[in-house]
Amino acid sequence: MGKTNGYLARDPSLAVKRKPIPKTIGHPAWTDAEIDRFRAHWALGSVQRLCFELVFWTGARISDAVKIGPGMAGRDGVLQFTQKKTGEPAFVPWTCPLPAYAVRMEDDRKLLFAALEARVERHMTFLATAYGTTRSEKALGHVISNAASKLGIAKSAHGLRKSRAKLLAEAGATVHQIAAWTGHITLEEVEHYTREASRRAAVRGEQMKKPVNR
Repeated sequence: MGKTNGYLARDPSLAVKRKPIPKTIGHPAWTDAEIDRFRAHWALGSVQRLCFELVFWTGARISDAVKIGPGMAGRDGVLQFTQKKTGEPAFVPWTCPLPAYAVRMEDDRKLLFAALEARVERHMTFLATAYGTTRSEKALGHVISNAASKLGIAKSAHGLRKSRAKLLAEAGATVHQIAAWTGHITLEEVEHYTREASRRAAVRGEQMKKPVNR
């Protein structure tokens, strides 16, 4: 390795390879036990429970959940909203019959409507503050994470989004069906959930659940 005017003629760092940065799981999904514990503690009629149920059922990002309101539910019983992050629509079964892969989730939907019915005030958005103003994204995130933290649950609102995608995958929904509900743009993101669900079924000696045609 020669020198030119006191400087190295070749950069020795060119041969150095950067160590791969391990991927992280980000916000982990809530477990069934954590969901049950949250519901058992925060009663219907509380802000914490309302925020939880809406995010959990819709699988929406907090940036979209704060803007969801009754005007977004169509005559066909499907809730449709445009995502802030992508500009693309997401479609959530609201009052319509649930698709075959989601029929076992009816109890979740009933709990959401019970939480909506327990509201004292009715506004343009479901999660509006007591003053009728749209709740901020930051405030919604804090409501859920702080309420969870009080129960020793280290999970976030985004973890509820992941939980819905995970449950849909385990119920046998296809990547396209999950993406339509959660609003994911790239199917690679959704395939993570279907792969995991398939592997869990494999070690239990089961086949992945298939949607039943009705």
